[in-house]
Amino acid sequence: MSPNIDVFKPVRQKNGRGARITGLVVGEDIRWPIKATVSEKDGSVDETTFSSTGIHDLEMKPSDLDLENFEPPVERTAWANIYHGVNGPTAYLHYTEDHARNARQDILERAGIKACVKVTYTEGEGLD
Repeated sequence: MSPNIDVFKPVRQKNGRGARITGLVVGEDIRWPIKATVSEKDGSVDETTFSSTGIHDLEMKPSDLDLENFEPPVERTAWANIYHGVNGPTAYLHYTEDHARNARQDILERAGIKACVKVTYTEGEGLD
């Protein structure tokens, strides 16, 4: 049996569509205690219920419409000092603009920095 959905963490359907838990149903029909809105392909939003393990099907058969907890992607920012090296451009990434600026001051004259660029990326981006 699948573990219960953690209603305090982000959820989505297993097909990748967005979902948001909007409430918990208590009382008579405890087979479907999770109330959630799900994003449809056409952009509309539908409200439906799920079992405590995230199952959507009335016969309790797993499907890609089921809910799952997931870790949302983390967006980060870095600063890239770009140099022109012997084999072409080279970049060194720094987590703060101040750190990049301090690194530039240390090696500006010998390395020939050409630019300092703010880079915003999502963890995992481009790795598939």
